[in-house]
Amino acid sequence: MSDHTSRVGGFASPLPAEAAWERFAPGTAYRCEAHVLAAQGRFTAIAAAPPGVTAEGATEKEALDNLALALAKAIAKRKANGEKALPEKTEPPTGAFVRYVVVQL
Repeated sequence: MSDHTSRVGGFASPLPAEAAWERFAPGTAYRCEAHVLAAQGRFTAIAAAPPGVTAEGATEKEALDNLALALAKAIAKRKANGEKALPEKTEPPTGAFVRYVVVQL
């Protein structure tokens, strides 16, 4: 398996070729793990951290985009309250795809 592949629940998913690194000012962007489940033609994206942040969409991309927006709000609120932006992450549910989103505040 290459360094650009995630595997959970028996599925492997390569990163798109256009994926590239971008620099952000310290403390303004976070690489967040997301667990994606597909059911009944919809996608649910669950943040590995902080707990309780989820989003849905008609496509995987839409669910991840919605999750990135929800994560931005949750991280900003945690930072404003003096909490750690990203606490310990949770394990993915069985059958979930692991993806990553960049959240910029």
